[in-house]
Amino acid sequence: MNRPRISGATPCRILIVEDHPIFRFGLRNLLSDLENSSICGEAADAPAALQAVRETGPDLVLLDIRLPGGNGLDLIRPMRAARPGLKIVVVSADDDRKTVARAVVQGARGYVTKDKAWTVLLDGLRAVLDGGLYLCPPLASDRLLRNLAGATQELLIAIRSLTGREAQVFREMGRNHSAAEISVLLNLSVKTLETHRAHMKEKLSIWDGYEFQRLASDCAIAFPRLPVFEEARDRNPFSKDSESTSETDLSGGALVDRPFRLTAN
Repeated sequence: MNRPRISGATPCRILIVEDHPIFRFGLRNLLSDLENSSICGEAADAPAALQAVRETGPDLVLLDIRLPGGNGLDLIRPMRAARPGLKIVVVSADDDRKTVARAVVQGARGYVTKDKAWTVLLDGLRAVLDGGLYLCPPLASDRLLRNLAGATQELLIAIRSLTGREAQVFREMGRNHSAAEISVLLNLSVKTLETHRAHMKEKLSIWDGYEFQRLASDCAIAFPRLPVFEEARDRNPFSKDSESTSETDLSGGALVDRPFRLTAN
């Protein structure tokens, strides 16, 4: 009987980052049976995981989120910096769309929930090693997550190129404020507001008003902060608490009237 494989001619070195011994043991046994792949290391906490990437040189990391010593999502960028070209697949019990969105934004190339069959994980690993981005069902059918997975580098750069005032307008659009509310909030005339909207549509190459609003709403959900919004710290008079505006970021923490941050790397 042929052994399953996830990579082509080039051998694949796999690092398992999982704090539960039984689940880690199961992954090890299943992955050890793959053809042309090998387990180069294991880690059970966040500090050990980053050290293992530096010391073992994996091609692929299977990464849990809830780890002793840190959040697995916060390891994605340092891991990729330590090992350029590294592919990371998150394997987690958490199926919250904000968590998945944050993983994609941080640079994970795959996300598989722990309730899925072994064959689903194999499909995901193959897709990622083939250069794709994989979201397991039903995550793959989520419009926001599909947009994130298909977002181009050009679009991300375009959003980051918005001027300070354009970024403020874009942020308030993402909060689903009406044009009248945005005019009052930012002390802009309706004509000036429409001028900003026209400039943003041109920069983002989005001409349809509905699609433009949908992009702003998706960014508000997916990205808690954008660098272009760093100076946009005005209070929101339309919130329940006029003294401060609070929203939840992708890591589950509270942001008090802080702007979004979208990163392209």
